[in-house]
This record gives sequence, C-alpha cells and structure tokens, in this order.
Amino acid sequence: MVQIIAGDGGNHRVKIVHARGYDSFSSAIGEWNERKAGDNHSSEDMEFHIVNKYDNFKGFAGPLATVESEYGGTVYGTSKNHEDARIRVLLGIARNLRDYTVNLIVGQPYTSHTEQEKKEIIESFKGDHQVTINGKLREFHIANVLVGIEGAMAFWSQPESGAVNLIDVGSGTVNCIHFLNKRIVDRKSNTLPFGSETNKQGANYEGMAKAIFRGMSQSWDKNDKTLLCGGSAKMMLDPLRRYYPNIKLIEPKIIVSDAISTSIGTEFANAAGMFAVAEKAFAKIGAL
Repeated sequence: MVQIIAGDGGNHRVKIVHARGYDSFSSAIGEWNERKAGDNHSSEDMEFHIVNKYDNFKGFAGPLATVESEYGGTVYGTSKNHEDARIRVLLGIARNLRDYTVNLIVGQPYTSHTEQEKKEIIESFKGDHQVTINGKLREFHIANVLVGIEGAMAFWSQPESGAVNLIDVGSGTVNCIHFLNKRIVDRKSNTLPFGSETNKQGANYEGMAKAIFRGMSQSWDKNDKTLLCGGSAKMMLDPLRRYYPNIKLIEPKIIVSDAISTSIGTEFANAAGMFAVAEKAFAKIGAL
C-alpha cells in the first residue's frame, strides 16, 4: 500500500493531514546534546535522529528544542527549501506513518514556487529515510513528491467560483493569491515578507491588516469574495474586514474514517487542501 501524506511545514507549527486523520506540533528544531535529567517539557518534545542521503542529523524538536538546544528555534523566510523545513516534514511523516511507501505533497510560498526550487525540494525528499523519535524507529520510502503553492492549496479545501482573494496568514509570511473561476491569476498574487511572528514587538494584527491591504491595493478589488486562513486567521478576521468586507474564514473538513468527516481548524487549510489535491493528482499519474 501507498500512504498519501500532506505536510505543511510551517514556521510556527507543522500540520499533517492524511487519509485517517491529522496532526500538529511545534516547528522548533535544535541541536542535540546529552541531558543528565532527561525531563520532558511538553507532550510534543522530540529527541530525534534522521538518516537519509542528505542527513545524518541528531537533534531536539518541539518545545524541547527551545528549552534545551543552545541554538534552537525556527527558520523564517519566503522559501521552504531548507534543512529545517525538510526535518519538520520528515518528523511529521514518522509520527503519522502507516505504510512503508509514502506519496508526499508539501507547500512552497508563492514567490519561491519556481521550477528550480520545486526540483530541489522534490529531490531532497525522495528516497529512503530512517527517522527515530524518542527511541522509536520508523523506516519509509518516499516514492513521489508534489510541491503545491501555499495559500493556493488552502483554496482547494473550500473552493469557490468567481473572483476570489485568498489571504493565508503565516508566522513568517502572508500568501495573497487571487483566483478567477478557480484559476490562479499570477499578476494579482504575491507573498508578503512578514507574518504574525516577525514583529519584534509581538503580533500587531491591526498593523498587519493595513500592510496586507497596502501591499495588495493595486491588484485586488476589496469587494471581491475573500477567504482567510492560517494560524492567526481568527485574530485577523475583524481587522481585515475593515478593508475586505466580504471576508470569511476557511474552515476545512477532512474524512477521518468510513466517510465520516470532521471539522479541523483554519490553520489546517493548506494541509487539507494539499491532501485533496494529492489524492486526485497521484491517482491521475497512477502513483497510488
């Protein structure tokens, strides 16, 4: 059997969606060191060892990395083509693995979604992996990889017709994608280089809303239908409504077992949309 996994390796939290459920955990990654006490700091603490063609990396992940690693933390930026993003997703796969062979879909911000970046991301994931988390070994083979556009993938968790603006508020970036009859309009789409955790003074939702409106004011009609998702979406809803009166949250649903669906948080919109896209795409290319 082949397991399809959607991995949204966000800068704040990793979100995973697969055919039987979903998962979320802190994105922090740090170097390993020997601990004498070995106390847990949260249920998301991970002491891991990853071995594959690129990595032989031992480290801490989750809150453990921020507490016990000298250089623990998270990598921000407009690209997910880096080691930390790969580690986040591999940990997510290992935590949710059900079959040896995996078909994977991950996301990449709009402005960095180039053929070269996609090629490098795909190459970095394909192949055999050994991932040990808290002493438990998981071995798997990633056979096929798709790279979706962050924000655009969220649209497919709750698609709408007509002219639609989509705002995906992340911790490090804001993806602003415009759709016309379910097709992306490139000249009206962009990734803004800030997020809910990039302000040194803490999140300023009113300021972020104004910056989003300013950044997209020459491209978007404020009266178009507007969809909002991401980890800070609920806090951004009212500030953004001042600029986009027809805005609403994306509230995705996924099938968890025997056609029973469940609602999951708006922060899962990208992962849920990626999984929906991956199911159709892998079936089409005969990769199931």
